[in-house]
Amino acid sequence: MKMVNVLEEIAWEVLNEHWDHLDLLCKCEQCKGDVYALMMNALPPRYVTTDAGRVFIKVEFMNEQSLTNVLCQLAKAAEIVAVKPSHPLSNPDLPTVVE
Repeated sequence: MKMVNVLEEIAWEVLNEHWDHLDLLCKCEQCKGDVYALMMNALPPRYVTTDAGRVFIKVEFMNEQSLTNVLCQLAKAAEIVAVKPSHPLSNPDLPTVVE
């Protein structure tokens, strides 16, 4: 097994589970990717090289506090993207971010 950051998998699962409930004006793939990237930049990596290591980390994130940390970063990332999306919004009635 190659070295992987198990937190990438966990964060992606959490993002997908909560995506429809986030308060974002735009739910495009670009915005979803931006939220994911911001989450990953804020979370510490959890690298493993074995399947046993992957299982250990996933079990660790069944802990309420560990999962809460991921959810907190999801909320922060979604707030950033909601306020300042990386692209203009397509609805003319909505405010557009100009760089």
